[in-house]
Amino acid sequence: MFFDEFEAVALWGHDLAVRFDTVYRSSARFVVPFVSAAYASKAWPQHEFRSALATAVQSVEPYILPVRFDQTELPGLRPTIHYLDGVKLTPDEVARAILQRLTGETASAPLPSEVSPRLRALPPSDFNPYAETEVAVRLLRSGLERRTAELEGRGFGVHTQDRNGRFMLRIMRSGASVYGLDVWIGGDWGDNTICFSIGASRMSSNGVNATGTVEWDRERGLPLIVLHNMSLLPNLGDTYRLTGDELAEAIWNEICNRFERGF
Repeated sequence: MFFDEFEAVALWGHDLAVRFDTVYRSSARFVVPFVSAAYASKAWPQHEFRSALATAVQSVEPYILPVRFDQTELPGLRPTIHYLDGVKLTPDEVARAILQRLTGETASAPLPSEVSPRLRALPPSDFNPYAETEVAVRLLRSGLERRTAELEGRGFGVHTQDRNGRFMLRIMRSGASVYGLDVWIGGDWGDNTICFSIGASRMSSNGVNATGTVEWDRERGLPLIVLHNMSLLPNLGDTYRLTGDELAEAIWNEICNRFERGF
């Protein structure tokens, strides 16, 4: 994902007109414009959209995936192009729709806002907990990478990697690891269980601080990680029901709390 506020340092000194043209015209798989009167009236969104449109007119497959917040017309965006309604959908639902389009793993499952409240409580007939578990872990990873990036430039180093099927996060200060988190799926806890292990260094540890499974939440009408907390988060023994990004926020808050207490 490209979002300029996350790329402030990387963009420093670049010609933004050239850089944005590259991003929106040749580097992307999809471009998702949030169409509104404000979007259409500002110079940079217009520049970005024209770059995306140059690729869209040559592409056989859809390239621009619009989300509308009003009926503003954009030159080049035909009114017959199907869009998502950003007024009716929540931000989480828009994010889930983008993820569905990228992975294709749950593309046939309707978005929560497209079904009645009674039906929303029922899991889709093609609900796939294995695929949803992988999606949840990807959301967790991207959420943690985005949040922990704030530590860089504040005296900390942040390193993430995949090793032997594990997502590994390390936060360092003066070269020494002060927080570590491993996340993996499967093992002794079940082949569809998400396992969490924390510590300053967890390169070879098999200790588990929490386990989670992805289930359909009847109240919210979407898949959630049902997390059985041993010591990953506050409130030992509690059960949390969170999306991947919500869990990333909870872990991030606990990291900040640990740092405030002096690691």
